[in-house]
Formats: sequence, structure tokens, C-alpha cells
Amino acid sequence: MKADKNGTWTERVRARMGWMAPAQVRLTGSKRACANCKYHWLKESPPRDGVASGNYSSYCGHPHAAGELGHVTRQNACCDCWMLSPK
Repeated sequence: MKADKNGTWTERVRARMGWMAPAQVRLTGSKRACANCKYHWLKESPPRDGVASGNYSSYCGHPHAAGELGHVTRQNACCDCWMLSPK
């Protein structure tokens, strides 16, 4: 996944939000991460066999995020809309 101003709709939204991949975040030395943002949430995907626990995908639920429920992100990624979670 990436942020690209000329890419798919979701990539363009990520670019407008200033989204950075985990490697880019590490290069800037920032301590911010999607995992500790108030807009971050985990979406559970049902298991294929119906027995084991499902898988989880990181999602950005910011009001400017793409899609009805937000868009997929990485836990160690970050964007300009980051806000500390009150957890």
C-alpha cells in the first residue's frame, strides 16, 4: 500500500492525508504510529475454516479516510491527521 497523488482513489486519499509508510516514519524519527491514533481500529476478517480466530486488519477511521468505514493502513504508519488516542 502507498500514498500516490496519481494512483487509485484510496492512494490519492492517503496522499492528501500525508500518509507515510512505516519505513518513512522511521526515517523521520517520529514516535507517531497509526496503532496509537484515536482514529485507528481493527477490522476482523472471519476465519476460512470457521474454527480458528479471525485475522485483523488495521484501518484508519478518520473522517477524511477513503471508504465507508475508512481505509486500510499499517500499525506503524502515520499521517498528518494523527491524533493521540485517549486510551
